[in-house]
Amino acid sequence: MTFDLYANGRLEKIDHHEEYIFEYAGSNKEQFPLLCNLWAEFYNDPCFSAEEAKILISELTLLNYTLNPENKDKHLAYTLSRLGSFFSYVVENKAIAIGFSDER
Repeated sequence: MTFDLYANGRLEKIDHHEEYIFEYAGSNKEQFPLLCNLWAEFYNDPCFSAEEAKILISELTLLNYTLNPENKDKHLAYTLSRLGSFFSYVVENKAIAIGFSDER
């Protein structure tokens, strides 16, 4: 299954094999509250404001540093970087990010 994120015509995807990042985030809900919220609302078409996107960027950066301090898992780093770039776009353009699951 794929989860699509849209903002002003820009698209980013979270593929099924990338969803494991949410399991890592869920193991420390205090550090990753918005990532946990994204996972909890995965099938309910969540929306994120530019302010929330700014927090998500911080959480994605921290998750990458926490799980990948020596940059050994390039797949994980790439996924987190792509998502960070998408949410940076949301912040810079004061957009709203809208998520859609193909399991709706």
